[in-house]
Amino acid sequence: MPSTTWFRNGARSLRRAAGRTHRRAESLPRLPFAVAFAMALVALVVAVEFRPPSEEVAVEVDEHPSDAEEMWYGGGFPTEEVELEIVEYGVSRVVVQELPRLVIGLVVRNPYDRDMSTGAVSLTSVTQDGNPVRIEDFYIGTIPPETTVSVGYVASGGGDLPVEAMRLEASEPAFLYDDPEAEGADVFSPAPVLPEATLVETEPLLSPDGYRLRYRLDAPEAAEVQVTILFRDGEGRLLGGIPAGGEPFSMFHDGWTTHRFPVEEGETLHHVDVPEAWMPEGTDPDRFEVGPSV
Repeated sequence: MPSTTWFRNGARSLRRAAGRTHRRAESLPRLPFAVAFAMALVALVVAVEFRPPSEEVAVEVDEHPSDAEEMWYGGGFPTEEVELEIVEYGVSRVVVQELPRLVIGLVVRNPYDRDMSTGAVSLTSVTQDGNPVRIEDFYIGTIPPETTVSVGYVASGGGDLPVEAMRLEASEPAFLYDDPEAEGADVFSPAPVLPEATLVETEPLLSPDGYRLRYRLDAPEAAEVQVTILFRDGEGRLLGGIPAGGEPFSMFHDGWTTHRFPVEEGETLHHVDVPEAWMPEGTDPDRFEVGPSV
């Protein structure tokens, strides 16, 4: 039979602690004293009733693997593993308030007829010795069927690694969710249909230097959306991107977090201010792009 010495020692410790609590509570108002008294009663019950487990109640349990499919976050089951289609991307380094940042812009596409949950996207490079370096990982979200989206992201400065050597690739597989029309499908809440974004006007700013982008969103339904600003050079090459918000400079409140904001069904007008400091070198102001994101 196992020794009960440590149980008895524990019970004595509980009783001593309850006694100290009781003595300290004597000089306090009535309510704290009642609480201390209740604590002492609980400690006494634990000391009296607690017993070491008997060997007779020990039961061996066999472990069996589950036959159920692994549940994917969102409430549905992934039924097919696919690769994320990165149409194009661009990475540039900017310096904002004396801090180097990497502005990343990419265009991704879901060519399938079902919602696609993306895995991690990794920004990588190589050192001068040829050793691979993973700079940062980030996630995009669930892309609606047959939809192309823009993604803007701001990462750390990447040290001394040249941006020319940086690569962007999917480091985890993407998954297609259950077909909502399939019989017996355990379907998660489908991703909303993204609004169509159209850049209406680009207006220079004087203080701070930069541009105000006025754009229109045509939403098929009321929803919370994300918007990305993409930067291109005079030849149309993608240089990078940043997340936009519903109010001027809202994407810069905490540095680089992507912001959602509510939009009503139908056409609505919005604007966002883009400081010049966040624009990569070589950005053509006539080639700004505003696009829905996830």
